[in-house]
Amino acid sequence: MNLADGEALSHFVGSRGSMGFFVRARLATRPAAGDVPVGAVFRDAEDLGNAVLDLSRGGVLLWHLAFLNAAMARARSLEVGHVLFGAYPGERAARVEPALRKAVESHRGHVLPREEVELIWEQRFFPADFSGPTPTPGRAFVLGARLAPTLVELERKLMGVATQGTVAQWGEVMLLAFDPAKGSSAGLVDLSVATDVKLIQLASRSWMPELDMDGEE
Repeated sequence: MNLADGEALSHFVGSRGSMGFFVRARLATRPAAGDVPVGAVFRDAEDLGNAVLDLSRGGVLLWHLAFLNAAMARARSLEVGHVLFGAYPGERAARVEPALRKAVESHRGHVLPREEVELIWEQRFFPADFSGPTPTPGRAFVLGARLAPTLVELERKLMGVATQGTVAQWGEVMLLAFDPAKGSSAGLVDLSVATDVKLIQLASRSWMPELDMDGEE
């Protein structure tokens, strides 16, 4: 299958590789030595989602924007709450910092101190670990414009599931979800098949709000 940028990628989501595989990809790279990590914490998923949307729509010049729900933050031994994090090139500080603070504080969040942000940034590839296998996540795409209500619904219907999201330039959000597990070195295990199905159904509603959980009108 030949894909244009972003085209039909949703066909691979939730299929665990059964719908096809990539044979070639083109990646753009950039110098990262001067990047400045940023982070913030929010009391609930709705505030987090709205802050992400403000940053995405407001043209804040971050080159990376991602978030963790409270369950994922706990698994990573981070700040209690829903965490937003990202990075920007240092030369953009005068424009990024005020816009970031405004977006965060207008949705009842607070910007984290630099030492905490650096810890979050260093762990951005969690739960990948050289010491053992990486748990298999569930995957779903969410329409950015409906991120906040989708996150609220996920928190309510998939209680305790650890999720992290990455915001794409074209407004989609890629979600990865894991089941928490006591006794695991990472605190996470493969997302169950049943929960994976629910994740896909809930994420699909961001694209087709008229669908209910069973995919019926």
